[in-house]
Amino acid sequence: MNAGKIRRIAVFLFTPVVMCCVGIALLAGAFLLPLKPIRHHVQKSSHQLVQETDYFSVTPTDRMSRLDNYSDAVYLNQALVGLDSLSLRECVLKGYVYSVPDSVWQGETWGLAQVLNPDIPVEIIDARGRFFNGYMAVVKAFLVVTDYSGIREFNILAEILLLFLLCYYMQKRRLGGYILPVVLALLMLRPISIACCMAYAGFYYCSVIPSLIILAAHEKLKKGIWYILFFEFIGCWTFYFNMNYFQLITFCLPLVFVFLLDGFPEDASSVFWKGAVLFFAWCFGYYGMMLVKWVAAFLILHQSDLFSAVISQALMRTSTGVSSEQITRLSALSVNFLKAFSDVGWDLAELAFVVCMLVIIGKRKAWNKLSGGMILFFVAMLLLPLVRYLIFANHVYEHYEVMHRLMMIPILALNVLLVYLVTDNRHEKIPENSAS
Repeated sequence: MNAGKIRRIAVFLFTPVVMCCVGIALLAGAFLLPLKPIRHHVQKSSHQLVQETDYFSVTPTDRMSRLDNYSDAVYLNQALVGLDSLSLRECVLKGYVYSVPDSVWQGETWGLAQVLNPDIPVEIIDARGRFFNGYMAVVKAFLVVTDYSGIREFNILAEILLLFLLCYYMQKRRLGGYILPVVLALLMLRPISIACCMAYAGFYYCSVIPSLIILAAHEKLKKGIWYILFFEFIGCWTFYFNMNYFQLITFCLPLVFVFLLDGFPEDASSVFWKGAVLFFAWCFGYYGMMLVKWVAAFLILHQSDLFSAVISQALMRTSTGVSSEQITRLSALSVNFLKAFSDVGWDLAELAFVVCMLVIIGKRKAWNKLSGGMILFFVAMLLLPLVRYLIFANHVYEHYEVMHRLMMIPILALNVLLVYLVTDNRHEKIPENSAS
C-alpha cells in the first residue's frame, strides 16, 4: 500500500474527529454569547408558541402541514441555558434544558412559558445528551438579534433563495429539463411548513446546500476521493444538526445530482458500487460523528449513562408499541405511505406529470433506453424510506405527519428518470468552465 493511499484512508477515518472538533468550537462560541438578549427574545417567542400550541397547522384543514412547535420550544428552552448555571464543557457536550414541576407542565410550549415565569421553580436536566445539538450554534446566534418570528422569516427567504439558486445552477449545467421534476418532488415536503419550523428547516439546508455545491464544483469533486469525503462531510453535519426525521433526504438529493451530472451507468453493478460507496461514506460520517461526540462526553464529563440511554431509545423507537396501542410494522409503513399521497392538489400535479412523461416516452419509443442501472437506482431509492418505516415502526407511526415526507425520495427518483429517458444529451459531458 503506497503512501498516498494510506494518507487518503487516514483523512477519511479522521474526518469525523475533525468535524467534531469544529462542531464543539462552534457550540462553545454560541454559549459564550450574552444571555440577556437571548432571554428577551425567547420571552417574546414564547407568547407566539403558547398561542399556536405544540402542534400547529399552517393550513388548518391539512394535518400534514403541522409544525413541530414541541421541538422548537425545546430548542428555545435549550437556548436559555448558559454559563450562569453550568460550565462551558457541560453546555457543549450535554443537552440541558430547564424543567418545571409536573403540576404546571401542559405541553412543551406551555412549559417554556412557565420556565420564564419567576414564580415557578425550575431545575436543569440533561434531556438531549445523546444528540450533538449543533443547532444551538445557529439558534443562539439568531436569538441575540431577533425572536422566533424573525427566524421564521429568515428561513422562508432563505428557502426561496436556495430554490432559485438550485434552479439557476441546474440551468447552467444544462439540466434545465429536470427543474420541474425536482421542484415537484420538493413541493411534496410542504416547503412553507418546513420554513416555519426550526426542527424541519435544518434538513432542507443540509440537503439543498450540498446539492448546490455539487452543481457548482462537480469537476473538482469527482477527482480522487473528494466525492467520498464530501458525502462523509454531509453525514457529519446531518448528525450535528440533529436531523433525526429526514436524514435520508440529505443523502438522496445530492446523490441524484451526482448521477445526473455523471450519467447513469447502464450496468446495474456500476450504479450499485457507486451508490454503495457514497452511502457508506455518508453513514460513516453520520455515525462516526455520533460516536466521537459520545466518546468526548464520556472522557471529558465521565457521562457513563449515555450509552444505556441511547440503547433504551433505540429499543423504543424500533418497537411496535405506541403509547398504549400495539401496532404492526406494516401499519407503520402504510400510514406514512397513505399520508404521503393525501394532498389532492399535489397528487393531481404529480399524476399529470407522470402521465405526460409516459405519453412522451411511448411516442419516442424511449423505453429501450431503460437500463438495469436506472432500474436499480429507482428500486434502491424506493427501498430506503420503506426500510426506514419498517425498522423504526414506533418513531414513524408516532410522527407520521412528519415522516411521510421521506416518500419524496422515490418520487424524486421516478420524476428524474422519466425525464432522463427522453433527454437526448443525457450523457453529454459539461465543460468545466460552463458552470463558472
